[in-house]
Amino acid sequence: MSRSGKTEYGAEGGRRRKTGWLRSVPAVLWMAAIFWMSSRTGSEIGAMFPFVRYLPDWMGGLDFGHLAAYFVLGFLVLWAFGHTGRSAKWLTVVICTLYGATDEFHQLFVDGRSAQWHDLLNDAIGATLAVLLFSWPPVRRRIGLAAGKRPMG
Repeated sequence: MSRSGKTEYGAEGGRRRKTGWLRSVPAVLWMAAIFWMSSRTGSEIGAMFPFVRYLPDWMGGLDFGHLAAYFVLGFLVLWAFGHTGRSAKWLTVVICTLYGATDEFHQLFVDGRSAQWHDLLNDAIGATLAVLLFSWPPVRRRIGLAAGKRPMG
């Protein structure tokens, strides 16, 4: 025990490693939700999110659904890392973009859906925007992400 009365664990892990694993659960659950939504036809998605029809025309190639879904995924993956160090930021965008590529591949096998490069671009943009927003110090402090490489417990 330390002077503060809290148990400290060594480099071999213990509680900190278990906590780190648990931080990834929300990201994995969100990935499952994205997979489920990708299994729906275009008309089913339209019925689930009717407000998308009312987005302004200037949003043209911007697919709000992909952008929003991968913004959330980007936040959850970054949160799973527990810090906003450079490697966590890059890995977050890479993980989300690679998952977006598998999502587009999955859509090739769904009736009424197809793989689109601009959807993958929107996935990457959403994840990147999440990393940028949640790396901003006032936001980072509010949600409990550490700066640099300090692990969160």
